[in-house]
Formats: sequence, C-alpha cells, structure tokens
Amino acid sequence: MRTRAWMVLVLIPFLATLACEDPPADRDRVVVAYVGNQPLYLNDVQAYFESNMIGVEPGDDLPAATIDEVKSRLLDAMIDEHILHAEAERRAVRVSDLEVATYLDMGAAETPDDAERRAWRELLARQRLMIQKLQEQVVRELSLPTDDEVVAYAEAHRDELIPSRPLELRALQIGSLEEAVRVQREIRSRRMTFNEAALAHEASPGQALPQRMSWEALSEDVRAVLEGLKPGDVSKPIELRGETYLFQIGTWLDDPADQDIELMHRAMQALEGERRREALDDLQRQLRSRSAVRLKEATLPFRYVPVAGRT
Repeated sequence: MRTRAWMVLVLIPFLATLACEDPPADRDRVVVAYVGNQPLYLNDVQAYFESNMIGVEPGDDLPAATIDEVKSRLLDAMIDEHILHAEAERRAVRVSDLEVATYLDMGAAETPDDAERRAWRELLARQRLMIQKLQEQVVRELSLPTDDEVVAYAEAHRDELIPSRPLELRALQIGSLEEAVRVQREIRSRRMTFNEAALAHEASPGQALPQRMSWEALSEDVRAVLEGLKPGDVSKPIELRGETYLFQIGTWLDDPADQDIELMHRAMQALEGERRREALDDLQRQLRSRSAVRLKEATLPFRYVPVAGRT
C-alpha cells in the first residue's frame, strides 16, 4: 500500500506561525487557480508551501508522487482558507487591531520587519483570525451531548478511553540533577510542597499541571522511577533527553468508582471533540460545494493529485 503523504511529512494547520512568511513579489504574473472570481497566484502558492510544509530537506530522496500529493493537499488547504475567509467576510466577522498585534507578537520574528513585510503579516494574521472566529461561531452553535449520549459513547469506547492502569501524573523540569536532588529531598522532608517547587522551577506557567495518561504510554525509564509510588509521592530525579525531571503521582485510577468518573469525563471530551470536527468538516464541505474553484493545472509547478470524490 502506498504510504500517504501526510504520514511522511508534517503539515502545519491553517493557523500556522507567520514568522517566515514574506510578501510575494510579482503577484500578477502567473495565475494557478480561481476561487470564485478571486485569482490565486503562483508566488502566493509557493510562499504558502514554504511556510506550511516542513520535513523535507533539499537532499531528501522522496518519490515525486509523494511530493506531488503533499503539495496538492497544501494547495487544497490554501483554497479552503480562501473560501473560509470569504465566508467570514460575508458574515461580517471582525478582528481588532489589538488581536492582530497580539497574534503577531506570539510568533514574532527574531529580526524587525520592514513596513512591507509587516503589512503583509498583518493582512495574513487578520485573515487567519477571521477564519478562527468563524470556526468558533460554528462550534458555539453546537448543543452539548446529553447524559445518555455520553454514557452510550463511554460504553462503546471504554477500552480506548480507559486503558489499563490509568493515572494522573505531574512532571516538573529542574535545571540540573543536583538541584533536582535537593528539591526532592525538601519535598520528602515536608519542608516544601510540590506546588511550591513548581512555582519556583517550572519553565512556563502550567507546565507541571496534572496530565491524565496510561501506564503503557510512559517510557520504560519513567515507569521504573514511578513503580511502587503512591498518590502524592514524588519520584527520584530522572534525566530524559538531556533534561532533568521530577514526577509526582496524582492519582492511580485503580478504584472502579474513580475509573467510572474518569471514563465519563473522557467520553464527554472525546464526544465533544468529534462533534467539533464534524461541524467544521461539514462547514468546509458546504462552502466548497457552493464555491467555483477552477485550477489552471498547466501553470502549476507540480502534478496536481485530486482527492477521490471531490469535484
């Protein structure tokens, strides 16, 4: 079976960072597609590829068919963005200058932008924030799953929602092994709590919050330092990928009542997530079916690979 392109490469989602995007030059030279009456230019497409496709190095020996399929799906994604942006404009979605500035600051480039580059980045940021707000509007219109729906979903997906030996775990990155030893000693002697250690040492706010996971998902090294610990216990320091960590067991969900509560919690989250994805997929399909998309394949610098069933 042919390996699908997105299993080989990583495609950044629609709301990707803008840090490496440059205003395309000579926009009016080569048209590669029309979305309604709006043209897409070759330089726009190439800039989009550069900003949204990673995992391919110049010397990589990937099959041409793989590259063609990846670029085809990226072109589809770019067209979908244009369609979503047009719908956001139709619904009069508004984005403030402050929201644009905040979005740009989150992915600020290391070197200052010139006026042209800044204006281009602001335009793209506004468009992508409008798309995000449109999608948020669609999601807000969804009704919450009923209790009966959550129970039915939980029963149908119990094994994948609650694997064997589930637990809550907190991970705290410490600057050095020596400091981690000192912190663990302070916690075990009750001169410091794990919360106090997190406030003093976590790399970013919330980094040490509890995470729900399964025992099987942990590496052998982590399982080794956690084995035998009880809720509230803190592990010995462990070095992983060049960094030093302390772990705290939040809860072993061994009690059937605890597992049932956790099962309902995870079922609600999973069901809501599925409905969000379905709603956004439906929106995209409906908009695309109403949009006149015309590709000029002869001007594309790759062989376009259509999606089966999409016209």
